[in-house]
Amino acid sequence: MRADIPARRRLDIECKTLENIVYEITLNKTNWLIYAIYRPPSMANNMFYDSINILLDKGSKFIENYMVIGDLNYDFMVKSKSQMLEDICDIFDLSNIVKKPTCHHL
Repeated sequence: MRADIPARRRLDIECKTLENIVYEITLNKTNWLIYAIYRPPSMANNMFYDSINILLDKGSKFIENYMVIGDLNYDFMVKSKSQMLEDICDIFDLSNIVKKPTCHHL
């Protein structure tokens, strides 16, 4: 985190069943929660779905502005592989800004 951005880690929001770090930051007098999440490819979809729902729900009770960043290991280019993540985006009013693949398997 940059030294000139007021921030504090929110251990009270972080989820023990998910690799994540949550920071509360203030930008232009607006508070944000930044969720940095990694989902290993081996993590079961239902476990990830339950964990991220709990995580986002807990945080949204404190602050209405939030952003999810990280490597979730879902292929948004293939609808059948990303439907669960799209459902989470719909539930929490999130938008996916990734429009093309970010990883290319050789």
